[in-house]
Amino acid sequence: MQLKKRLGLSAASAAFVFIVLAIVFRQLHIVPFSSCESGFSLATDDAYFQYIDYLAYMKDVLSGRQSVRYSFASFLGQNNIALFSYYLASPFNLALLFVPKENILVFFDMMILFKFCTSAFTFSWFATGRFGQALPSPFCIALSAGYGLMQYLLHQNYNMSYLDGVYMLPLMMLGVYRVIEKNKITTLSLTTGLAIIFNWYTAGINCIFSGFYFLFETGLFLVKSKEGRRFKLFFQRAFRYVSGMLFGVLTSATVFVPTIYELRLGKAGDFDWYLLEGGLLGNPAELIHNYYLTSGYIDGGMFNTIFCGSFAILGAIGIFAVSRDVMPRKEKLIYLAMFVFLAFMFYWRPLFFIFSLLKKGAGHSGRYLYLGCFILLYLALVFYSRLEAVRWKAFACITAAYLAVFTALLFREPLEIPNRGYYTAAAILTAAVLVYCYSRFLINNGDKQNLSAPADEGEPSDGHGFFAGYISAAAAVFILAFCSFEAWYNSGRVLSLYLSDESAAAFPQYERAEQKLVDSIKAYYTDFYRITQTQTRTMRYDEETANYNEPIAFDYPSIDGYTSTPHVSQFKFMKKGGYRNELDAGTPSVCRNISILPFDSLLGVRYLMSPFEINGFEKVDVLERENGKDVYENPFALPVAFKVSQAPAVPKAENPFEYNNLLYESITGKEAGLFSPVQFTRADDEDGRTYELSLPQGNIDVFGYLPWSERVWGGADLDINGKLTFPYSRWNGIDLFYIPVDKGDKVAYTELKGYNTENIVDEQFYSLDLDKLGEITQELKTHACDSLDITDGDIALTVTAKDGEKLFTSIPADRGWTITRNGQMTEPEIFEKCLMLIPLEDGINNITMTYHIPYLKESLWISAIGLILILADFMVLKKRSVVQQRIRCRVKYSLRSRN
Repeated sequence: MQLKKRLGLSAASAAFVFIVLAIVFRQLHIVPFSSCESGFSLATDDAYFQYIDYLAYMKDVLSGRQSVRYSFASFLGQNNIALFSYYLASPFNLALLFVPKENILVFFDMMILFKFCTSAFTFSWFATGRFGQALPSPFCIALSAGYGLMQYLLHQNYNMSYLDGVYMLPLMMLGVYRVIEKNKITTLSLTTGLAIIFNWYTAGINCIFSGFYFLFETGLFLVKSKEGRRFKLFFQRAFRYVSGMLFGVLTSATVFVPTIYELRLGKAGDFDWYLLEGGLLGNPAELIHNYYLTSGYIDGGMFNTIFCGSFAILGAIGIFAVSRDVMPRKEKLIYLAMFVFLAFMFYWRPLFFIFSLLKKGAGHSGRYLYLGCFILLYLALVFYSRLEAVRWKAFACITAAYLAVFTALLFREPLEIPNRGYYTAAAILTAAVLVYCYSRFLINNGDKQNLSAPADEGEPSDGHGFFAGYISAAAAVFILAFCSFEAWYNSGRVLSLYLSDESAAAFPQYERAEQKLVDSIKAYYTDFYRITQTQTRTMRYDEETANYNEPIAFDYPSIDGYTSTPHVSQFKFMKKGGYRNELDAGTPSVCRNISILPFDSLLGVRYLMSPFEINGFEKVDVLERENGKDVYENPFALPVAFKVSQAPAVPKAENPFEYNNLLYESITGKEAGLFSPVQFTRADDEDGRTYELSLPQGNIDVFGYLPWSERVWGGADLDINGKLTFPYSRWNGIDLFYIPVDKGDKVAYTELKGYNTENIVDEQFYSLDLDKLGEITQELKTHACDSLDITDGDIALTVTAKDGEKLFTSIPADRGWTITRNGQMTEPEIFEKCLMLIPLEDGINNITMTYHIPYLKESLWISAIGLILILADFMVLKKRSVVQQRIRCRVKYSLRSRN
């Protein structure tokens, strides 16, 4: 097919999806197709908890204000190469250069729309490159729109980074096809490398799938080959395929290798081998039952659905109605094998484990459902490219049998909205009629020629061309009109499930106010320190939140975060100090709506943004209240680095309160006694449990902790002394909680509501002696550095010390740090597998610390080698092609000379 026509069809497919989504966005009042004052956004769930703040961070990176190299705004501090490659490496994000931070919501919605359109474009490019002129244009657009608006995309819109793998998949598979048909690897290598750079996770899934797709396409290729050459051809193509994939992986090394190293430090460091076992995860017949309009939504998640339009399923099953003269039995067996693979890739445990990249994949079991849609649409492309050979009676019987099975499954397991199933059956039946009418009108049964295309100049007309042009246009209009209606109905119903709870106007207001608040703190005190807060952008009625990435969005050092690319050592250290995380649940975040004052002070938390006061903090009256939060200063905050006489011992304690006591004792070498147990009584009733505390006198803070043996997902609510409420025993709930009391109070209470009380294993209530904390921290501050200059990834300090002393820092240990002391390289000691202690010499110690992303330089060389290999292969093939062309020309000239 000519390049111009391919580009036209691909652009038409993308435009088709754009128009459908523009109408849906307008009807659902989604910005920017509605005003911010009355509009909503698709940025919900992880999009609102993670992507929105990460996009704001990416805006800063592109503007030069922050760096991927290192950031103290990521938890305690870490490089962000893994975060960048997982969440932000999409080329679409370059458009952030032109978008103000307060318009990130609008940007998110537009990127969702453009990625859907790009998916349709690339699938059309694959379809025309794979099937050429044999594929009628209306079905090319309809199936491409089915890919661009598949159920997977509609349900995964909030996981924006996953969508890059969807639009890269057709390009990678086209590369595989060109390896087999033309023995060329350039397309495969380049698309594989780009896919890994754009998002390594979905690229990994695509790479695994490409191996299976290679086997299918090779099987089809060998069926057409001569019997004696098949063995040789298979190994030749297999070698070329492996080479192409390898070269592609090499080109991506600049991003991929440092990312893999970082992931080894996080939750992806170990594979979930226990999942590798036989058996099925469910009934593959669910794929038929779940193939209906608006399918896929259940309890906030997605079950196995590969719905991508009526024309897709109709074409896929229609393959077996194609005449044997055109489609031999061996070819049909390969397509049957693709059907079997499609069914079992989601339900057979080993395949599920492989396509989940050897991990459990918590929260999103349908991460690779788009592969099923691709297979289904590929089979449909085969059918529609051979319409002239369809046996229509067999087609009618197959369609009727499918609808009978589908209806029977609906009766066996009715849908929550029964009509959706009947609508789907009616849509498939309508599509079948349109396909039949299109074929009967537009295919000349005498010479099997498609008359929808005009005859070339000089060719004789068979008499039908004049009418065929009108019939072709009419049929195409009916097909595309039906496809657009189906896509509009399905997209509108699904996307309506993902609208934000509040108007989009609230977001820019919060962003401007929060940035103003942070900037005012930075202007008030210019040295390095960390900032935390007790209230984030979105707090539900029960104070539950997961917006812990605001530090990276507003560029301030903190101890908060929520990411799939954490450093586990930091999580474990902070959990010992009292901050719960969701590492075991597969959604790592540091859960905090309070401040644990001794632990925060050790980590250099100097300011707190909070709507309520915590005893021990001092309100900064000169800084204005923004977003309902005042600024409080922590007078106990320690500098980021100070001297200790010896390496602290690793504390071993049974609860966070005792851990904080031992932590300070190990650092100072003196008994701390910061936390002391508080006497309490408890009373149970039908609604839960109430604890009454007998408070000690003095300058104290009071904390509680109610460990549970088994989390109840319904969770509980804490009523804390009638002044605060917090969610408890649920996703992103807290562990330790602050109990506000007034001076002179002798009692306080904590009421736990809606909770299975037998799960509580060890109630803990402690008071914090603020006077003792003041004494200890004041002494430690006298051991601070003489000078300290710290920015992201670069630290310079001077400290006068005695021989044997060490510099205790709240800077996380990382292989990327290069540390010099008085010009000599030095290795730090590591405290609690997390923080660095630097050995000091007697006298003045000039210390510099510079961060380099581990293995980045080596990766640059690997990428260069990959590009050189691809270029060399391309040049060799081009030279060989020129030589072969010259030989053919000489042969032709010789034959002419003889004649």
